[in-house]
Amino acid sequence: MLDEAEKRTKLNRKYLMDKLKPKSNVDTLVSNKKKRASYYDNAIKPALAKMWRIFDHPCGQRLETSLKTETERLRKLGELSCSDEVARKLQEMGSATID
Repeated sequence: MLDEAEKRTKLNRKYLMDKLKPKSNVDTLVSNKKKRASYYDNAIKPALAKMWRIFDHPCGQRLETSLKTETERLRKLGELSCSDEVARKLQEMGSATID
């Protein structure tokens, strides 16, 4: 059966063996993969939510451009109170992260 599958699909024999092997819950391995440290912590969420409300609930792509240009201005006006680090992270944040 494996020879026939190898001829028809032109796939590697070891790959076919793995794909044709029956799977069960016993076969699953526990992943020991390290989780990446989060760059945006919980201190950013309130500032992001405030900016989102100020700009009338835009989508992530529109909010991204507003964050880059208006964060410092709103801090100077007193509308947004956050640390320098949070302001810097808000300006660096991408639209996918905002969403």
